[in-house]
Amino acid sequence: MANHMAMGLLFLGGGRYTLGNSDAAICSLLASFYPRFPLFGYDNRFHLQALRHIWVLAVEPRCLIPRDVDSRKVIFLPVKIKVADTTGKTGSLQLMAPTLTHDFDAIRALRVDSPRYWPIFVDYDQTPQFKDSFIRNQTLWVKRRRGYLGYYEDPHCARSSFVRSTGGATGDIVCLDIPELLDSHTQSSRDFSEFMISFSEDDRITTFAERLCSDDTRMSSTKAVDKPRIQAERAWVTFCQAALMDCFAADKPAILPAYMTMHAMRTRNPEESGTTTAAMLDLVMLQGWYRRTKMLRPPLVRTQVIKSVFLASAGKLDALRQNEVFMGHLRDYVNGRSMNEAGGQSRRVIGRQLAFYLSQSETPPISTLSALKILYVETVQGGVTKGIAPNSLRSALMMIMKETVKKTLGLEWQWEAILDVILCWMRG
Repeated sequence: MANHMAMGLLFLGGGRYTLGNSDAAICSLLASFYPRFPLFGYDNRFHLQALRHIWVLAVEPRCLIPRDVDSRKVIFLPVKIKVADTTGKTGSLQLMAPTLTHDFDAIRALRVDSPRYWPIFVDYDQTPQFKDSFIRNQTLWVKRRRGYLGYYEDPHCARSSFVRSTGGATGDIVCLDIPELLDSHTQSSRDFSEFMISFSEDDRITTFAERLCSDDTRMSSTKAVDKPRIQAERAWVTFCQAALMDCFAADKPAILPAYMTMHAMRTRNPEESGTTTAAMLDLVMLQGWYRRTKMLRPPLVRTQVIKSVFLASAGKLDALRQNEVFMGHLRDYVNGRSMNEAGGQSRRVIGRQLAFYLSQSETPPISTLSALKILYVETVQGGVTKGIAPNSLRSALMMIMKETVKKTLGLEWQWEAILDVILCWMRG
């Protein structure tokens, strides 16, 4: 009987239960473990054998079980628990969960003490509802940081992505700005998909690494006519690797589609797709928000990537300014006239070019342009009557127009675009 009781106490609830220390629990244990054991099963001379089973009244579920929110599996996790004794003195205990804890009444706070998981601190004195939930469930849900493995797979943190020796595109974030700088033909590039699969359980990340971050141009044609296509494909692979590594290291996989859109905006011509203009408007608003907001932490989207998109778009704007056909349509627009009749595809292409120009240069809408045109014409005519040359008033009027649009609409109207609009007004 003593052996059986000892085995039962040792493996209470599979290791998830323990004995309480309340007065009722102590009385139950004394009655159950009375040290006069029977000689046979129905020997009740010294102690009633039914009392041997009331030790179950002292059993309490008191096991802290951490689980990963992504895999929902039980994990190993270092935790720090703040406890208080009967006199009110507090102390800290550092434990490796899953583990049995102190009496719930003595626990004051709990903290996740691991760089591999996002920090959690719960003060049960300030939030008693969390303590009630913890007593009922005894489960602590945590989220693992990107680039780390669990304590079961990597006990000494020797396989973290941050201790991995990276090289080439996979470790150089500058490739987000100029992916043509580095060649994706490196050993780290060929092993990139296996590396991401070993550190991530997200199917979206592993599929992205397997499908878009593998350089298959090694066996491509070496003809001169195929070199631009091969270089563009290698730049795309390099950018995908750098973007995935940046999102993975900063634990922001939701930003990956935004990086892909910005790369497409940097490489496509304005007339190829109407979605480029919509994405450019979003990017303009994002840049304005970053400019007006004092950031206390690194932004989700790297500002260098945004600047590289606008730098590439500036070259496309210069090309549009050299296009006499486009400037004619711009002149019709700013003067309130409809575009000349053209074929369906030509009208669509011109509309996309015009939308790209207006969004990239942050030109105000036609209603604002009409009001500014009236102001410009009246000011110039008034200056001419007083003997002031129009060119002398142009700089001051441009400054007034830019500040007016900035204060009323929050747009940073480009100087070149203001000059284009004024020239279109002058030419009618």
